[in-house]
Amino acid sequence: MNSMEIDDVGFMSRLRFALARRAPLLVQAVHMAHSTALPFIMYGFSTGTSA
Repeated sequence: MNSMEIDDVGFMSRLRFALARRAPLLVQAVHMAHSTALPFIMYGFSTGTSA
């Protein structure tokens, strides 16, 4: 079996492979969100309107 070919395996193995491929992208997105939000938190950015 080729390392990239998962046609002959069960659903759970396919699910595990799919999650393993997508997990780094999710982690990267969370890190980017944190790094973007940090300056807003540090400098007191607020989405509320000030009257």
